[in-house]
Amino acid sequence: MLGSNKKVGLLVPPGNNVIENDFRKWLPDSVDLHSNVMYWDFNQHRSSEQRLLDLGDHVEESVRVLTLKPVDVVAFGCTGGSFLNGIGYDHDIASRIETASGSSRAVVTATAVVSALNHLKVERVAVCTPYDWDFEFLNGALRAFYTQAGFKIVNFAVDRRGLGEVDTGPTPHDVAVELAQRVDHPQADAVFMSCTGFLGAADVIDELENMLGKPVVTSNQATFWACMKEVGFEATIPGGGVLLAQLA
Repeated sequence: MLGSNKKVGLLVPPGNNVIENDFRKWLPDSVDLHSNVMYWDFNQHRSSEQRLLDLGDHVEESVRVLTLKPVDVVAFGCTGGSFLNGIGYDHDIASRIETASGSSRAVVTATAVVSALNHLKVERVAVCTPYDWDFEFLNGALRAFYTQAGFKIVNFAVDRRGLGEVDTGPTPHDVAVELAQRVDHPQADAVFMSCTGFLGAADVIDELENMLGKPVVTSNQATFWACMKEVGFEATIPGGGVLLAQLA
């Protein structure tokens, strides 16, 4: 492999303009990022659920294109698309990524969140999402997946504004802060902000941890953390809360 830097490959859902920016904000100089958009059938007669399943169903095709330039790890950057079919679906996606790449290790967002919460010794979690309207079915799937993974969800809140689809009103920063504060619960060991397309979530992690006095985990932060662990990076990364501070 050319160059001495470790290389992370990121598979991005179409229309997601958030996860790459979040990764680049945290990316150390010793790691390169290469990304590719995942397959998604835009046929208007297909449901949002069917389209999300496309990401996993066609992951080999996406991986083969991405890894034309070899990478050390391939990240499947979609939370709902990796927990939608329940426990085990995330591991199936990871296995197919590793087979299709031939040599890269796999990180899958739903699994990365489980690993991050376990690393932080979280048992009870408050969860907020932007899954509403077309994607409301994901809220039930999320509850089932993370409950089966061993976590007690003590509070749950939804705000579609987290996807940035409202042109007027509060900024993404303000939406993320308000939603996390609203969902926080005295029994929660941490707050989990789900969705790799959640605008503003990555920018407020440190601010929220100071406000709430507990860890805050976002989909992109957990995915990035898992990638850094896979490439053996060991140093504190600022701006990513206690989770990225514990890479050192």
